[in-house]
Amino acid sequence: MLRKLLLLLAVLLATTGVAHAQPSDADRATARALYVEGQKALAAGDFQAAADKFLRGESLFHAPTMLVGLARAYVGLGKYVGAMESYNKVIREELPEKAPKAFVTAVEEAKNEVVGLDEKIGWVTISVDGPSDPVVMLDDGEVSVASLGVKRAVNPGDHLVKVTAAGYLPAQQEFSIGAGATQEVALTLEAAPEGATESPGGGDGTGSAADGSTLRLVGFIGLGLGGAGLVLGAITGGLAIGKHGDLSDSCIDGSCPPDQQDNLDSYETMGTMSTIGFIAGGVLAATGLVLVLVAPSGDGDGADQASSPVLTTTVGLGQLSATLRF
Repeated sequence: MLRKLLLLLAVLLATTGVAHAQPSDADRATARALYVEGQKALAAGDFQAAADKFLRGESLFHAPTMLVGLARAYVGLGKYVGAMESYNKVIREELPEKAPKAFVTAVEEAKNEVVGLDEKIGWVTISVDGPSDPVVMLDDGEVSVASLGVKRAVNPGDHLVKVTAAGYLPAQQEFSIGAGATQEVALTLEAAPEGATESPGGGDGTGSAADGSTLRLVGFIGLGLGGAGLVLGAITGGLAIGKHGDLSDSCIDGSCPPDQQDNLDSYETMGTMSTIGFIAGGVLAATGLVLVLVAPSGDGDGADQASSPVLTTTVGLGQLSATLRF
């Protein structure tokens, strides 16, 4: 449960930070430079460096050309699953009517280069007998319980499956799979001996208290950032109202002269930021409050009686930040 709550808050925090903001001119320039560096690394056969450049460039500014470069780097690394997904993203993308020629070319290249790639991918079926909610790790990535018992795409080569669950002894199994092959990996978890603790914190029973402290800490962070999001929404909302007043004096029947374009863009941006601030702030604050309320309280002395951390939030135009001091 703790893992899921932490994951939920992490997603919400990421949402407040990104909020689908348009890339700045600096982001576009940096992405362009990363694309050039990625192409040079690709030509030199340094596929790992190329993948890193293309991934970072794509995170700054989405472009079909960036994804095609990433797919080619993945092919060079033998990561055919990632390559096929990158190609398919490009193929599925609906380009605008006046899209750059390079983007149109990238779509056609993706359609040609993805052919036959599925034949290089292996398929593994992982099944776990014993617990109903095991934690399954395939190499360095967690496998959803929904993926158990069905075929899962994997790159050819050696792999390691690790399984843990509360009240059970951990298990793991290695397997090797070739291109286009299918394989089944079945693991059976045995119940832990009587007396063995199920507390994730260890055998002294401090795990529950530690979980409670973590939940409260995350909850306070959520409350702080949620409050900051609401303040940000109020500030940008006020600015948007002011811009609307200025535009009302200059725009007639919804049509604004060219010299008011900057004010119009600013008004729309402020309105969007205000909406995002209120929504994300409310969700974060509510989630934080729930975490604080459901967190188990410690009944001992020592660490549980330590002073509470102090969370300081900072609201800036277009950003939220938090500083945690212990």
